Amino acid sequence: MGIQRLKPVNGGTDWSKYVPNRSTWSGTLVNGLQFYTVYDVTGKGYLSYALAIVTSDFDVRMRITIDGVVKHDTWSPATAYTPTGIGPASLIDGGGRTSAGSTLFMKGVLQTNVLLTSPVFLNYPSTSASTGFVIIEQPIFYNQSLKIELSPRASNLSGVHFVVVGGIGL
Repeated sequence: MGIQRLKPVNGGTDWSKYVPNRSTWSGTLVNGLQFYTVYDVTGKGYLSYALAIVTSDFDVRMRITIDGVVKHDTWSPATAYTPTGIGPASLIDGGGRTSAGSTLFMKGVLQTNVLLTSPVFLNYPSTSASTGFVIIEQPIFYNQSLKIELSPRASNLSGVHFVVVGGIGL
């Protein structure tokens, strides 16, 4: 059967030019405040979402560089299972509430529902190293490269889980 590719409709994106991609990483980050590359691809593609979650009460920083320019730089709150990252509102199941002060659940992205207590939603691009989650309405396309890095605030942060979903150009 293979990969099924969608055809463009009314001049939209030609999805047949991309291969869907999902990549995950779990592990320990050491040396606080040092960035570790967890995803790095060159060429054309798109980013649908990227999430980082820590299973302890420490925070992790996510930096996304698109075509050589930092476009995303956020911290997770220092609460276990509270993610940072970027993605569509469809990842969030909270009765349509997407404002600070809501209690929401991330839909089984990392094999679990994740409670977001008093989340802060930021606009894209967000490059001020703020704490929060960035909602995007559509995938973000890149022409040259996509690089995603994580950095722990603690000196030895275990239980870090990361997922990125998008597509890579053919």
